[in-house]
Amino acid sequence: MPAVERAAQIVALTREHVFPTAQALAEAFSTEPLWGFFLLRSIPRRWFVVVLARILRARLTAGKPAYVAVAGGEVVGAVVIAPPRRGKAGHWKIVRLGVRPGWRGRGVGSSLMDRAHSLCDPDPDARGVYLSTHGRRNRSFYERLGYRVTGQIRLGRLELYRMFRPTIHV
Repeated sequence: MPAVERAAQIVALTREHVFPTAQALAEAFSTEPLWGFFLLRSIPRRWFVVVLARILRARLTAGKPAYVAVAGGEVVGAVVIAPPRRGKAGHWKIVRLGVRPGWRGRGVGSSLMDRAHSLCDPDPDARGVYLSTHGRRNRSFYERLGYRVTGQIRLGRLELYRMFRPTIHV
């Protein structure tokens, strides 16, 4: 991170962002217990980056929304969003949100979520946005953004949450 802290700019994912975004997400998820336990123990991190890059590239090709936070030319976070299925009223979904550990607590995640909500809220047919997360820290973050727990599962010491935020039609 640069010595002089710069605010992150939120921009749409482009082909040039795919690999740096995959790296940022892999770094973000490497500190998360769920991802670390299930995925990062079974495959090397470099393969996780490759898998994420392929997923991001496929979403980009399909025209599905994703946004990145860029600061000082570096991707520091990303949000991947799934709109409701075509022709059906329903829910948007936050597929992934990740912020590099060194950038957490600086508003990057909130800015990415604001951008995601700016797509969801104007949709007259959408009922809201849902997501799945784990851990009390993540739960608290999403609750501050208006999400409420709709389901909970305990997996060993991990608490998994299903969360929902009604759409605020603008």
